[in-house]
Amino acid sequence: METLSLAAARGKALWALLLATLGSAAGQPLGGDSGCMARPLAKYSVTFTGKWSQTAFPKQYPLFRPPAQWSSLLGAAHSSDYSMWRKDQYVSNGLRDFVERGEAWALMKEIEAAGEKLQSVHEVFSAPAVPSGTGQTSTELEAHSRHSLVSFVVRIVPSPDWFVGIDSLDLCDGDHWREQVAVDLYPYDAGTDSGFTFSSPNFATIPQDTVTEITSSSPSHPANSFYYPRLKALPPIARVTLVRLRQNPRAFVPPAPDLVDRGNEIMDSLSGKPSPTPTAGPPPVPHSQHACSWCQALKLSGWLSPGQDPHQGFVCHTGTHPDFTCHHAAVDTKLLLQALISHLRMILKSECPPQKWKKQ
Repeated sequence: METLSLAAARGKALWALLLATLGSAAGQPLGGDSGCMARPLAKYSVTFTGKWSQTAFPKQYPLFRPPAQWSSLLGAAHSSDYSMWRKDQYVSNGLRDFVERGEAWALMKEIEAAGEKLQSVHEVFSAPAVPSGTGQTSTELEAHSRHSLVSFVVRIVPSPDWFVGIDSLDLCDGDHWREQVAVDLYPYDAGTDSGFTFSSPNFATIPQDTVTEITSSSPSHPANSFYYPRLKALPPIARVTLVRLRQNPRAFVPPAPDLVDRGNEIMDSLSGKPSPTPTAGPPPVPHSQHACSWCQALKLSGWLSPGQDPHQGFVCHTGTHPDFTCHHAAVDTKLLLQALISHLRMILKSECPPQKWKKQ
């Protein structure tokens, strides 16, 4: 009898342990096992250096309307369940919009959806545009042991659908984070536009092609802007350097320039026009109550698309502060997208209650 009681007690204990294990597993990210055994979090500085000079790439080098330059950098720290772009595969609609016209809205929503559905994105990061072919821009990113892969894209401006970037670079090496990584970057064709030159008019590729690397001999056509048949290989057109930050860096401040350019010329705001002067209203939201302003950023990012009025007003009643109401009557879309980039990682972990929204 005593043996049966002991067995029953052990059975209950095992059942409780099983339930606890299943419950714990259910709360874990769905990202694939990266094999990273390093500390959970690591901060990196990211420096993008353009090397697109007239000396290195003299053929058809863009000097005006617009001159050679780089779009803003847009990237993510993610798990193996997410792919921003990949050689020999088709790009998403969001990436197509980004590499053809510099529009980041759709790509941002795709990253957000991947983070919410698969919990595969830990952080989104961005860096300001570079207004010339040579120059630098920088930012910071945070990687997680379950989200140790980094991908980003930068559009070549002007171009049909050409870009540079990194696909799923792993910052983790077994039980430690890599201290420094430097990668030379070469041009890629997104496979969505058949233009041969930097300033080619829009000529959609039908059916869409896969991502291919542009080399000195491919595409093999004299009209191509990167066609240098006497070279065995193109020199790197850009370079990215990631350096691990040992000390606790200060909180990330979103860059001043926005992520959007129109056509082959970088614009000053999401609407393509100078941002309006904010109207008089309540004081800015305190840092301790930033959740509400972030909620607005998320909602607007889903509601608005290019061509719509980017200055609609919304009211968000926070559950944690029932007496506090955020008013955002005149939304500065540039600052809004900066907040979206800065705090996307937070919303992937804790969603805003959908019932809290109502239009003014």
